[in-house]
Amino acid sequence: MFRRLSAFFRHSGQEEEKTGIPLTGLAAWLDQEEASCLSRRSGQVTRSRAAIDLARDDVRNLLHDFDAEETAEPLHPKVEQVNRHNLPQFRRKVEAAIATEFSDDDEIYYRQVAEMIDGCFKAYRGPGRYLHHLYADEIKLFRQSMDQIGRELNRLTEVIKKSRTRLGKIESARGALDRYTRARDEADSVTTTVSDLNRRSDELRSRHAALLSEHEGLSCTPGMVEYSARLEAHRQEGQRVEELHEALDSHVRNALPIWRRVLRIVQDERDREKEKRLDGLIQVAVLQNYADPQFLSLISSTADLILGYVGDGAVPLKNSFEKSLFTNREIYEEQIRSSWMAWEEAGKHRDAEEALLAVHPAAADLAASDARICEVEREIRVLEEERERNLGIRHHLDRELRESSRVIADEISSLTDGTVSVTGLPAGEGEEA
Repeated sequence: MFRRLSAFFRHSGQEEEKTGIPLTGLAAWLDQEEASCLSRRSGQVTRSRAAIDLARDDVRNLLHDFDAEETAEPLHPKVEQVNRHNLPQFRRKVEAAIATEFSDDDEIYYRQVAEMIDGCFKAYRGPGRYLHHLYADEIKLFRQSMDQIGRELNRLTEVIKKSRTRLGKIESARGALDRYTRARDEADSVTTTVSDLNRRSDELRSRHAALLSEHEGLSCTPGMVEYSARLEAHRQEGQRVEELHEALDSHVRNALPIWRRVLRIVQDERDREKEKRLDGLIQVAVLQNYADPQFLSLISSTADLILGYVGDGAVPLKNSFEKSLFTNREIYEEQIRSSWMAWEEAGKHRDAEEALLAVHPAAADLAASDARICEVEREIRVLEEERERNLGIRHHLDRELRESSRVIADEISSLTDGTVSVTGLPAGEGEEA
């Protein structure tokens, strides 16, 4: 039965040779296949409707033929009473089941027939099971009518099953075609966008190369040569400032352990004034805040205190660096002061030169050139990020195109037993493009 129905739902007279459907005509072909499938199903259901309507009319008429004829042999009064009592219940249940107004929709009609049979058999298995004693012939005819409807329902089951399968494949192919069309259109748009981004990126890279060349040429002008020389001198002056700072810091690092030992002694003596001055000096040293205007005054104001404890042996000197620095007050102050002043003067000279360089005409030209180069580089990065994002979208769309193409090819092949393929799909999916 299933093979016969499968053959019925396929086109008659199909050629064995494989034929092709252009992708542009697939939507119309699917619409035609759907209409054809529904038409064939409707024809099958219509033939079953006639048989079922006839059987239902037989059941309806049969309900009026139940009578009270006596059986050949008298029944026990109680048996007869039970049979006559259940007849009205049986008739009501069957009449309710067959009273359904059938729908024109094949799927709904199929479910209604199944529900009608179920209702009739519930009546038969319920009150109807007591009626065969008095109404044996009527019950037999009732069963025959139900059997007839059941056979038609079984046939409809195959018809509906086959049509559902075919319509499902058609809908699957239609959905895949819709996804393919949307993905293709979006992929075309993304491809155009990527091409435009590539073109703009090439233009920006050419402009970047020109700006770099211009920047290199700028360095050859007399003003830029003079500015570059001053920049180099400024760089060297900066190195000298760092070296002088390191020399000052070296003196402070040598003195710091002595200052801390003196502080502990002063703290033990509870001399708050001396402790305050020493603590301030140590804080400046620890933070390397030598630009603090109080630094030299703190060195001077604590010199006698520190050298006094060094001189009487309360704070012994442990190495040659400490002994060289704390020889006497004059040497102690002079070493730190001269290092500080050399560092301070060099820093002022460096800062003054830096201020002059900032307003040098070549600096403005150089800054403008650097700004133009940086802006182009930023635009190139933005374009590259946008390009990568679009390439990611295109990769996703290509995957969607392949997947939807595969579904289209598989469903069309299944619908036509492999005798029809779709042309215009990407190569390797269905028919070659």
